[in-house]
Amino acid sequence: MWKKNSKETSVQIRNKIIVNLYLTLPLGQGFSYSYRKLQLLQSIRKEDVHMSTKKDYFTSGELAKMSGVSYKTIRYYVEKGLLRPEKMTESGYKLFGESSVRDLEKIIMLKYLDFDLNEIKRMLHEGNEKLSFEKQEQLLKEKMVHLDEVQKVVREIRQLSGDDQWEKMLEIMQMSSRKEEIQKQYIQSDNLESRINIHAYSTSKESWYEWLFQKFELAEGMKVLDVGCGNAAVWAAMYAQIPSGVNVMLLDGSAAMLAAARENLMPYKNDFEKRNIKFTYREMNACELSLKGAYHRIMANHMLYHIPDQDRVVLLKTMAGLLEDGGRFLASTVGRNHMREIFELMATFDQQAGAPVWMSEGFCLENGQDQLIPYFSHVKVFEQKNDLLVPNPMAVYNYLRSLPGDIHQITVKNESRLKKYLREIISEEKPLFIQKKTGVFLAWN
Repeated sequence: MWKKNSKETSVQIRNKIIVNLYLTLPLGQGFSYSYRKLQLLQSIRKEDVHMSTKKDYFTSGELAKMSGVSYKTIRYYVEKGLLRPEKMTESGYKLFGESSVRDLEKIIMLKYLDFDLNEIKRMLHEGNEKLSFEKQEQLLKEKMVHLDEVQKVVREIRQLSGDDQWEKMLEIMQMSSRKEEIQKQYIQSDNLESRINIHAYSTSKESWYEWLFQKFELAEGMKVLDVGCGNAAVWAAMYAQIPSGVNVMLLDGSAAMLAAARENLMPYKNDFEKRNIKFTYREMNACELSLKGAYHRIMANHMLYHIPDQDRVVLLKTMAGLLEDGGRFLASTVGRNHMREIFELMATFDQQAGAPVWMSEGFCLENGQDQLIPYFSHVKVFEQKNDLLVPNPMAVYNYLRSLPGDIHQITVKNESRLKKYLREIISEEKPLFIQKKTGVFLAWN
């Protein structure tokens, strides 16, 4: 039992009892532990409100006892600027009031949601909580992607035996690591938009979207499936050329991408309604494509090279089966020398930086036809001449940062040095020439 000290108020005694009861319970992990701390603070705060002997300020030690957080942790939060004392005693003790108790509640809650301390500090003292929660949601999705891939790796390795288990382990992990990086890239639309933006410096009179749309040959009343639609930039750019009565299903595995697609198409909503053009949105991983019905046109715009080989075989077969008689499948991709100059520049900066493997493997202009022939009786390939002259060093930096794998890590780690390097070699007077190698396959039965 707690013994009453002559200097203690009844509220202080009650607080001690509450703390003692909670902290002597078996400690849980994660939510239960964090929630218990929150209950401590809220119980104490609510009791104080109703007691005439309400205490206005608490020392670091008292705040630690109240919350179940260690004294050392309270001091650390103060040093990092998360908690701000409201008063100082003559002897130098920091005193915390009601607002500090509330801030500590928020810190406990946000730490449970896996926010780092820097982000928590910004949320406490700078506001804009909505943006912070949106960012955290994306980070948590990335972690879920990682855990999902780890689980798949373990499952595959368990099915192997003996020497095969160890020989195959690295191969499986490398493949899964690449897949994970791609999935992380497309959880949100920022990386895709950064890669698209550099193409504003095209030397072609005809934009990529205009050229692509001509090859698609849409007609009134067609049903269209866009697999891996991303942010629907092609549909937003070509909205005026979409024939009346067209019904488009936009399919993507990322909810954030679909949200960006809706936002990009929103300005044309009234025009689409007048012309009876309909867009529907479906969140689905392309590797798990399962739809009913048939489509006059199916598009896979710059996405097949991100699909693992074995999954791509299944996907191509599935998409061929979804085409109406006389329907067309359009798959855009890049060639092995696509954007070569930008990767040579990056290799000069850091020898560890190489071009992403999906530009020389997977589904590209050099090997795409062989992959399509088993499922389509007719396959044609078209290439567009559309090189870049980029006078803006930041456009190059943002493109490099948007890429998955080693290049992304190098750009983030060496941000200031790389930006300085790019500013020294790229300018309005010395634009960077970048050769593009892009094209489309048109396939039908």
